[in-house]
Amino acid sequence: MRRLRGMMLVGVAAIGALALTVMAIQNPGSVPVVSSADQPCTKADCTETQKVAAKAECSATQQVAAKAQCDATEQVAGKAECAATEQVAAKAECDAPCDATAKVAATAAAGQCPVSAAMGCLPKIEHRVGDQVTPCADTAKKLASEGGQPIEFLVAGKAYATEQEAFAALVTETETFVAGFAEVGATCPATGKTKVAGKDFSCADSAGKYAGVAKAAMEKVAMTYAVGDEKTTCAVTAGKVAEAKGDKIQYLVGGEQTPCELTARLKLAQAKYKAAVQALAAADQAEQAASTKTGNTGA
Repeated sequence: MRRLRGMMLVGVAAIGALALTVMAIQNPGSVPVVSSADQPCTKADCTETQKVAAKAECSATQQVAAKAQCDATEQVAGKAECAATEQVAAKAECDAPCDATAKVAATAAAGQCPVSAAMGCLPKIEHRVGDQVTPCADTAKKLASEGGQPIEFLVAGKAYATEQEAFAALVTETETFVAGFAEVGATCPATGKTKVAGKDFSCADSAGKYAGVAKAAMEKVAMTYAVGDEKTTCAVTAGKVAEAKGDKIQYLVGGEQTPCELTARLKLAQAKYKAAVQALAAADQAEQAASTKTGNTGA
């Protein structure tokens, strides 16, 4: 009986195997195939996978941290470099203007004319032919003739094609320069000092008083308008008289007369500047004399 039951079980298994074989032959996709990848991993396999994942995660974390550290270092270094550059630029900007009063003191000590030295700070026309620059018009003409190149006229770093354009620019630049000469400048961030007319002041009040000396001197210089025998200091009045008489206006500045308004404006600016420089030079000399006297008295 047992043998018969065993034979029956073997027969059933054989029939099942035969049925699967037939199904596989008739429809290969209908029989599930178990791959090695679907098998549950062993403990060793799982440990190795965890190690690889952990290593990748650590590497990524380290890379992020390293990049953040590099970025922070670059920002600190960049900020320090920018700060240093700004300080250098600020100091250069503060020292950039032509120090007229400094020239006055230096040339006066050397026995030279202080006003002449200060006047050299005013804007001027230069001539450029090719890559050569000269303040002399005759030299420029010679260079242009020899090289067959045009003359460019330079004022405050800008080039103009004609002398008339350059002269108009010169008038404007000179007026701007002179107006700013007597103004109290902004405090320099690099030195903490305030500049007036090329002179540094640690005290704002002293700077203001010094500027006041220059402005007072400038206000005393004025232009006079002449139409025939009539003279006035009012431009509007001069215009009306000239229109009524059908005559031209003559401009008088410092004893000089010209029919050209641009020339008169230039001469007026130059005269104001000269008066301011002279007044400041006198103030410096008075201050120096008082300081010397105080020192001698104290001794």
